[in-house]
Amino acid sequence: MLKCTLSIPARIAIPALAVVALACGKHAFTPEETGTAPSASASLVVESAPPFDASTWVTSAPPPEKEEEPEHPPPSPLATTCAGVSLVIASLTKAPYGIDAVVELRNGSSAHVPLMLPGDGSSSGRRNPTVTFELSPNLVEPQAGCGNMNSLSAQEIAFLAPRSRTKLGWLSPPTPSKAGQYTLRATYRNDPTSDRLGDTLPGPRTDKLIARVRKTLPCTLVSNTVSFTWRPAERAKGKAACNCEPNDPLCSCL
Repeated sequence: MLKCTLSIPARIAIPALAVVALACGKHAFTPEETGTAPSASASLVVESAPPFDASTWVTSAPPPEKEEEPEHPPPSPLATTCAGVSLVIASLTKAPYGIDAVVELRNGSSAHVPLMLPGDGSSSGRRNPTVTFELSPNLVEPQAGCGNMNSLSAQEIAFLAPRSRTKLGWLSPPTPSKAGQYTLRATYRNDPTSDRLGDTLPGPRTDKLIARVRKTLPCTLVSNTVSFTWRPAERAKGKAACNCEPNDPLCSCL
């Protein structure tokens, strides 16, 4: 264990609110370095101090809120409707939690389209924009949910470039509860007037983001309908393998 020896003068006058720092390290202080002979007493005495005048202190303001991304001028040409934008279910695969769907917004127009991207809560209809799914037949396995939502982010406000594809996140497609043939389609809705923008605290930063949300376009899109065969995870019995077809993304063996 490192031992520290400090030599402290018997009487030291300290101005009000001054900070005295005593360093402890491998190097021991000597009377020559401190300029004062060591004392047998280790007391610290304040003889006198001027009165504290608060008016002479400068109060620093808290740092301004940092924007996640500065707002740039909108690109040109700028669309006035979402005509030319389509919602596409590109693929379905089986994941440990159920179905994983790749869903894209595809802008086939020649203009930039201002829209909102999904966030935490969009797939359950609790947040704008909403991305909901319709499974037929509606035999759905219950899924656990969370009541919390992330706050509004600048990354959720986007200008879809002409001839571009944007993959959507925060999606929760329903999982069939039984094996069988199913169809799935999705619906995207953006409402620029909506106040359902996540668990967002009020403040100047939020006001700026909401103003940008109001400039997005109202838009409702219905995707293509995807047909698929659902097989719950199969357990191999003895040496027999389960009956998944090769390269079937919606079948798995345990």
